Amino acid sequence: SSSSMAKAAPSASRLRRRAVRRMSRTPMRTARARCCTTVPAAASLASSASACAVYSLNVNKGGAIRKLFKCRGTCEIHGSADGSLLAITNRRRIVAVDSKGDVLARGSHTRSLSTLVCDRSGKFCVAGDDRGELITYTLNGATLLPSSGRMHWHAHAVSSLCLNQDCTQLFSTGEEGVLVVWQLHSLQRNFLPRLGAAVTCMDSIASGA
Repeated sequence: SSSSMAKAAPSASRLRRRAVRRMSRTPMRTARARCCTTVPAAASLASSASACAVYSLNVNKGGAIRKLFKCRGTCEIHGSADGSLLAITNRRRIVAVDSKGDVLARGSHTRSLSTLVCDRSGKFCVAGDDRGELITYTLNGATLLPSSGRMHWHAHAVSSLCLNQDCTQLFSTGEEGVLVVWQLHSLQRNFLPRLGAAVTCMDSIASGA
């Protein structure tokens, strides 16, 4: 009977251990439940990564949303400082959108475009591709025309582009760890080498730095 009483009444230390185990399991269950609720959303994003779309959101009209076009994979988006032009690249194509969210013009390239930048007044934009070439596009009716001038120094994909304040100089970076400064009127270039690592993003400020 003494042994049965011992089994029926666990020791205080055992009760404490059980309580600790129950407390440790509670957040695990909560975390697992939260993961289960987020997994379907993550799965749908992953499954739609190969077929997605670009939308415009008009905050002045109660947040009206309108689909602009379908695309595959990720997009790069950059707008002019005056808000008149928004350029979007997706793989080998580039699309220009105005301030109302309407598609103005479309263009294309022979290789995948990796990044882009628009000038301050929305007159032109520059895109970089996956082999290191830079292409200047200008609006010509409903078409984005590439310029004939060739800008190619990077051996790998262009990771970031930036224009100075008066849009006379273009800065480009990539995996080489070198900042290339292009004079847009003459296409001459200067270099800031040995930065120590690949440059992934950059921007200019009003002082021109």
